[in-house]
Amino acid sequence: MPTLSRRDFGIQLTAAGLACASSVRAETATFKLGCITANDAAKYGQFAQYIGRKPDLAVLYFNQSAPDALWSSVPWLCNLAAGFIRQGAQVLWSVPCPGFRQHEAIVSGHWDSQYRNLFKSILAASPSGSADISVRLPWEFNLPQQENAAFDKSGKFDADLFVQSFRHLAGLARSVSPRFRRIWCPNACTNSLDPALCWPGAEFVEVVAQDFYLQTAWNKPGAFTWFRDEARGLNWGRDFAARQNRPYGLSEWGMDSDAFLADFVAASAWLKALGQSLDHHCWWDRPEVTDCRISDGTNPALAAEFKRQWG
Repeated sequence: MPTLSRRDFGIQLTAAGLACASSVRAETATFKLGCITANDAAKYGQFAQYIGRKPDLAVLYFNQSAPDALWSSVPWLCNLAAGFIRQGAQVLWSVPCPGFRQHEAIVSGHWDSQYRNLFKSILAASPSGSADISVRLPWEFNLPQQENAAFDKSGKFDADLFVQSFRHLAGLARSVSPRFRRIWCPNACTNSLDPALCWPGAEFVEVVAQDFYLQTAWNKPGAFTWFRDEARGLNWGRDFAARQNRPYGLSEWGMDSDAFLADFVAASAWLKALGQSLDHHCWWDRPEVTDCRISDGTNPALAAEFKRQWG
């Protein structure tokens, strides 16, 4: 099994006040609920058993640590996806850069044959028909520790280069199949680069998404308000998607302690208030980087509330 890489260490924040929010279940759900279980189909089944229904989406990850690691992980992950699909899940495929500082190589076409093979392999692994296939192209590009960071070869942030790179990959995906539904997904908040500068244009994107975590190493209870209201925070992502006439998603989110229970209630209310504009949200149910597991009782208060809100 390839070694998977996913880095999202966050930034140190000052906690803000937390507004009380209703936890009333949404009456009509058109969004897709997803879970992230370390590419482990058995743990997807565990999550389904815990919540009392099968999550609509399973978020899967290729190995993004280096070029050879990424290309060798393609057949492995596409074979593994069958275990999720057999259980009724749709796959949200996370398609990364082949390691750090690869955007010039992507734009130049250096990796075109490998990416075409990747998209063809995803297509072949997906159920036949005309249903959309969700692909999240290089995500969290505004985080310097992320392999997908919008760096040039010298290690400097270059938003224009990232835009060219994203457009190139988006075009390759659609050259393989019109079924590919392309997701643009910065990390929530400004971080090290204004994500607005990295927007490739609505013609290259079907869904605007963000990733969002609360972590005890960096955040205090009540920090949801800060993430919601920061200049490029969750409210900005919601409004930006609406301006582009695109649905909104949280492709990754999680909280690593029951101390964030009130934040979770507030975040759930925020998601439900999106109504028909919410496309998907996917919970990080794995221990790596930040342990947000709920399906195995690791964070029991969050687990009970998540099931109440979204089960």
